Amino acid sequence: MRIRSSWLAVLVAGSAAFSGEPLTWERLVGSFSNDLSLQATRQKVTELSSTRGFQLWDEVEVRYGAKRADLRKQEVDLRVSPVGFGELGANRNLDRARATLGRAVLRRETAETIRNRYRMALDWLYQTRQRKFHLDMQELARQRIQVLAKLTGDSRFEPEDLVRTQVDLVEYVSKTEGDLYSLAQIENRMRRYVPDFDGVRLEGELLTPAEIEANLKGVDPASCDSFPDALVANRKLEIASARTQKEVAASRRWISYLQAGYTFDVDENRLERATHRDNISFGAGVVIPLFDGGASNIARRRADLAEARLEFQDQRDEIERDVSNLQLSIGSMARQITVLDSFATKVDAGGLFAEFALKSGGDPLLVLQARETSVQNSWKIEKLRFQMLADYLEILHRTGALVDEPGVHHLLSRKPPLALAPAPRGDAAN
Repeated sequence: MRIRSSWLAVLVAGSAAFSGEPLTWERLVGSFSNDLSLQATRQKVTELSSTRGFQLWDEVEVRYGAKRADLRKQEVDLRVSPVGFGELGANRNLDRARATLGRAVLRRETAETIRNRYRMALDWLYQTRQRKFHLDMQELARQRIQVLAKLTGDSRFEPEDLVRTQVDLVEYVSKTEGDLYSLAQIENRMRRYVPDFDGVRLEGELLTPAEIEANLKGVDPASCDSFPDALVANRKLEIASARTQKEVAASRRWISYLQAGYTFDVDENRLERATHRDNISFGAGVVIPLFDGGASNIARRRADLAEARLEFQDQRDEIERDVSNLQLSIGSMARQITVLDSFATKVDAGGLFAEFALKSGGDPLLVLQARETSVQNSWKIEKLRFQMLADYLEILHRTGALVDEPGVHHLLSRKPPLALAPAPRGDAAN
């Protein structure tokens, strides 16, 4: 008991050090828009989306030269290296592909940020419910020890049962302390997102298994091209395609340079007056494809494009398979809950066992066994419900529902709107 008191003292001291309002769903989930990783991603998307002008030339060079000791001969040349045929459009396509990839990454990061906050809240609720179960079992173990202590002179008394119950009591006390430690860890992680809060108050009725299954009827894993992860892979494929087009366009630089020159020459000797000669010259360089090594670069880019297509298809299939498996898992757990609920209804939360115990002579050990069965059965149902909610949350994350509707509470019944910050521009962009 000293250990539990010390943990309670730590929790009370920790909560006193952070004065403020209680941590609610609105404060926890609504803090996603202030996430530092999202701010950095938004800045990157802004830079990628900024308009940049494209020129018709790759390099522009001005050359100047002076000859003779008296510097009376001077030359000025303008040399331009034009881009290849179609390279201007390829550069624009590549720039657009980079911008759309940035928006897709921002959408995926936003979905993950929201998911992490929901998952943290679920973990806290789960640990709270598990601690209640351990406390209930702890109390039942104490009651069993008291009953067994009164039966020491009775023929029904078994020393092994008393020892086993004492071991169970110690185990449940230890698990209860572990629950307190886990709750303290979760609250410390919560303070990374909401530094100032006094206690956790996650109120509201969570979705029932029937509501979860009803909400998943409209989810089609085959239409996963718009899911955040698949969309990022698709945008990467577009970049690989744009880079290949750019490489092909760059190979069409048949004119390597265009040049125009002007020469000013002053010639003077003792017999003649100074004469001035102005010369204008033009020149061009033509690439000979026979000796051009650009073909290997194009072949390498096309190989990269084929690999990107294969990677996109593999990732798409993986996403579709994962969402399908999560749906199957949720359906299986819903059927298990139905069976357990049916059992709980039949025994009337232990009522039939207690009635049997009373009819058989009011054996208190049988009554306690009935209560333990009821508590354990209820906890099995709760564990399955939390696992269903966790899988359901993962489906919402993978399909993009969290980022598409950031102002809706996705885990509570009737989905009341949350007072969340509006999604930043570009968060839900495709």
